[in-house]
Amino acid sequence: MTEKAPLEQTNEGLSPTGAGWFIANAADLGWATLSGGGTWCSFESPSSPSPLLGIVEGEEHRLRAWDYLHCPPGTAHITVGAGEEPCALLMVGTRSPDATIRYLVEPAAAKHGASVETASDSPREVYADLTPIVPASSPWPLKRPAESGE
Repeated sequence: MTEKAPLEQTNEGLSPTGAGWFIANAADLGWATLSGGGTWCSFESPSSPSPLLGIVEGEEHRLRAWDYLHCPPGTAHITVGAGEEPCALLMVGTRSPDATIRYLVEPAAAKHGASVETASDSPREVYADLTPIVPASSPWPLKRPAESGE
């Protein structure tokens, strides 16, 4: 039987501190943000950041509400924020313990600032120059200007 994951209350919200299942509202989860890279919550512990334009095998594809992008293992892909409005992106995947992620130099992604300069297998290496990831509050539910008094 799979155990329930422990949830810890942080200043930003709930955060899973171990493996297992849990139920939580996305608005109650802890979120993180990266300047120019979006805001996200992680459904796993430890968290693993990821970047809505789908760039798959070098081709750009505009993603719309409720689009489903499936990428089998080994498919070169990245998603990029493509508009001015906030969006939610649900990413689900599995990796074997010995899996390697390959960060590729990709011209289509580079047009959007989403490519590495040098191919690498090291996330620590490719993300070394980015602004640090910092805790953030949930942006959901969205407040429309009339609701927020702006």
